[in-house]
Amino acid sequence: MSAVCSAGLPTGCSVDLPVHALRVLERTSRISAGRETRATAEQELGATVVPGCTIRLAVEDPEEGEGKMNHALLLAVGIGIVAGLRSLTAPALVAWAAHLGWLNLQGTPISWMGSAVAVGVFTLLAIVELIGDVLPKTPPRTGAMGLSARIVMGGFTGLCLYAAAQARPPVMGIVFGIIGALIGTYGGYHARRALVNGLKVKDILIAIPEDVVAIALGYWIVR
Repeated sequence: MSAVCSAGLPTGCSVDLPVHALRVLERTSRISAGRETRATAEQELGATVVPGCTIRLAVEDPEEGEGKMNHALLLAVGIGIVAGLRSLTAPALVAWAAHLGWLNLQGTPISWMGSAVAVGVFTLLAIVELIGDVLPKTPPRTGAMGLSARIVMGGFTGLCLYAAAQARPPVMGIVFGIIGALIGTYGGYHARRALVNGLKVKDILIAIPEDVVAIALGYWIVR
């Protein structure tokens, strides 16, 4: 919950803080602002909390918190799978989602993903990748360069989705994003080869539907 006051908090003012910020384990709705609590509040708010101020705790239901974390992990795995299919489609979709306000990255170190520059750069790179994917001399995604790019982008976009869901710790978003990237990389590679060989068709006829799947899945995840 956001603070009622933003600076120079006077005596008698009320401040709302998430329960995790104060490391309080018991269920309680109101505590007085002692020295340690005031220090924590000041760090959270960037403001001065004077003695006599009242701090209200936004107590989160443990089951709700666990469900929120599990949902964030699924999103991280999902966007990682997209990165495994198309390494630059994932960050392009995340950038668009942040830019359009679908994902809230404000106040995080990766808020720049919502900038017009990030949208433009990642969109351009994604288009180049989609074109290059159907070229005969393009290295396989399981090669060192392709796999490394997918791992990096899977971890990064997983972090973005995890941060947008306000789940903690952020490193879990990176880990599960990488797991998703590995699933998407090897799953997509072997599925594409099997379809090409089984249907006896040109690779491009499978590559384009794979593009559509990656974009549609990514859109569904970030939307």
